[in-house]
Formats: sequence, structure tokens, C-alpha cells
Amino acid sequence: MSIRIKTILMFTIASVLGTSFLWTFSIFYVTRNWGLFWEGFGLFMVIVLALVFTADIVIWFVFRPAAAAERKSRRGIEFSGQDSTALDSVMRRMPLIVFVTNGIGFLLGPLIKRIFTALAEGVNPWNLVTLTSVIYSVSIGLYIAFLEIRLIDGYFQPLRVKQRRQRIDPAQKKRWSMRQYVLACWQESYCC
Repeated sequence: MSIRIKTILMFTIASVLGTSFLWTFSIFYVTRNWGLFWEGFGLFMVIVLALVFTADIVIWFVFRPAAAAERKSRRGIEFSGQDSTALDSVMRRMPLIVFVTNGIGFLLGPLIKRIFTALAEGVNPWNLVTLTSVIYSVSIGLYIAFLEIRLIDGYFQPLRVKQRRQRIDPAQKKRWSMRQYVLACWQESYCC
């Protein structure tokens, strides 16, 4: 399976599971109305799947150089300077792409859902409940982005070996991992 397909599958599954967690937590612990679970779930999933599909299309086109490098790697062809530069560009942009797609997706999804629900009920959609639910959902989205970046980074490891490049040195890697862990714990404590 190619690196693009793996990334798209992983991104889709992680995003759908993350939004399902967000929906379930919101229903069972925030609103505490279990009868609402299936009521708005269809609209919520349609919004989520539309945003995930859009992000998958972006990932498909952005990861084109990585797929070309992977094909060369499987054939045993050495990377040229141009291939290494294109692969480095994809690897450098990958965290930004994941953060932006998750940030926008976890911002727009709940925001659109809250606005549709408020307009259907005839109330003002711009209130404190909307603000807190959007902040909560964005923090969940950024947490999922950290997980996705770690998985995608693992997919790129064989290509880095072919480039004869290592990841970051162990001291920096340990600090980066600790920062991710602390930020994820902070986000979860904020949400709960």
C-alpha cells in the first residue's frame, strides 16, 4: 500500500473516530441528554465526512512527491537531488497540513452543526455554549493531529533511511515527545 493511501486511510479513520469521541463525550457528559445521541448524529457525520473528504483530496495532491519517491524506492532506484528536495518539502509541510486540516475541520464541523441547530430552534447561534463547544472541539482536533503526525512520521521512516538521513537527534526527540505529551495532557485537562 502506498504512503498516500496509508496516510489518507489513517487520517480518515483517526478523524472519524476523533469526531465520534467528540460527539459521544458532548452528548453523554456535556449535555447529559442521551436521547439526543442519534437525533443530530446524521447531520454531524455528513459535515464530518464532507470535511474529511476535502482534506483527503488535499493530502492526495500534496503527497504526490512522496508517492513518487516511494515508487523509486521500491524499484531500488537511488534518489536524485530533486527527489530528495521534493520529499523534504513534503515532510516539512506535513505537520502544518495536518494541523491546519484538523484545526479547520474541528472548528468548522461543530460550528456549522451549532449554527444549524440554533437556527432550527430559532435562537441566537452566537452564545457562550457555541464558543465553549468550539474551543473544546478544536482542542480535541489538535490532540488528534498530534497522533496523526506521529503515525505519518512513522510512514516516512523507510524513505528517510533510503535518503540516508536520520530523524532528529535523541535529545531533541525526547524533548519534542515530552512537549507533545504535556500539550496533550493540558488539552485534555482543559476539556474535562
